[in-house]
Amino acid sequence: MIDHGVRMAASGRPADLIERELTDLYETSAAATEDWLDPEFVIGEEIITMIGNRWERGWQPADLLHYLSRKNPKVDDLGAAAAREQLRRSGLDQRLPPEWQQQLDGHPIRRPRPTGRADWLFGIDADPIRAWPRVLHLMLRLRQMHPLAPVGPPPSQWSRTPRSTLGAQVRTPRPHRDSDLLDRVRALLAKAESTTFSAEAEALTAKAQELTARHSIDEALVNAGGPGRRYDVSARRLHLDNPYAMTKALLVQEVAGANQVRAIWDEAAGASTVIGMEVDLEQVELLVTSLLVQATRAMTEAAHGTRSGSVNRSPTFRRSFLSAYATRIGERLSEASDRVAAEYGTELVPVLAERRAAVDEAVDELFPHVSRGGSRTVDLRGWQAGTAAADQAVLPRGRLSGGGD
Repeated sequence: MIDHGVRMAASGRPADLIERELTDLYETSAAATEDWLDPEFVIGEEIITMIGNRWERGWQPADLLHYLSRKNPKVDDLGAAAAREQLRRSGLDQRLPPEWQQQLDGHPIRRPRPTGRADWLFGIDADPIRAWPRVLHLMLRLRQMHPLAPVGPPPSQWSRTPRSTLGAQVRTPRPHRDSDLLDRVRALLAKAESTTFSAEAEALTAKAQELTARHSIDEALVNAGGPGRRYDVSARRLHLDNPYAMTKALLVQEVAGANQVRAIWDEAAGASTVIGMEVDLEQVELLVTSLLVQATRAMTEAAHGTRSGSVNRSPTFRRSFLSAYATRIGERLSEASDRVAAEYGTELVPVLAERRAAVDEAVDELFPHVSRGGSRTVDLRGWQAGTAAADQAVLPRGRLSGGGD
């Protein structure tokens, strides 16, 4: 009966067309005298089991909830409820790493109504019959999830120590200087993105560039070792929203490439995994966030004043705009990187080569089978407009500038 319901969810038929089937599920659940006869209980247990398995296959709460919201925004609150229930039952909620707790805190859930054996899942909806389509969609999406490259240890590798004493074991605290610098950079970029005055935005972003530049170069040189030195390579996931998520992933790839970072796009998960040194990953994330804001604003301005349905508002135009923007940004970043490397002479060359080799090795381990995606149809006007917008973009350069105050 449950598998039939999941197939109905996969068919995309509206709930009012499968009213009889939904009523049967509800009535069977209401009449059940044993857990194993109750469809609500059975599907709830299967969902709990699947989520626990997904944690061990590279998924984290933010990955799960982003994936669900892309596939069906109506089920992400059920996903959050299911994730919390699985963590509670397994006792993992008492020893969550800080990053997992932060991801869950970003998705609060409503208090469920008492409905039966699986009220944590079915009690979120006001109408218990209408809850079934969403639950079946959640089941369908969970069954379709594939393994992800791990960006942190899975629960089976966590310490058994309660959360109150766990923090130092799962994450080394960031030096106070690093935290202060990143807070200042984020504040500067936030002001740059919100101001309507281009001169003010450029001045704010230039200051952010100087701060990240000094930090990135200092980090590389201070931590430089000799031949055979082991570098600590990290990974994190950047979630990209529709529309045009794949094209936005090109921007991530270009920014990453200019900063000694590799980026691997996963279309099904809607995320790019970036692999590199932690200081470079911080820089890439700040750059991508800022440039996506600028790109979206520029694309909107390019279409401003045109009638609805015109070429400048077509999906092909917008994809071409973003592709050209990303490509040109990559060229600008690479040119700046080359200039800075030349200023530092030969001192920086072996350091960057060793770090690049360490990153490549980590990518090969995480993604042994990667391929390049094909290109879509290009709109010439969109490409030209995107290139022009990229030429005007303000770049928080990180290591791309060696200038001082």
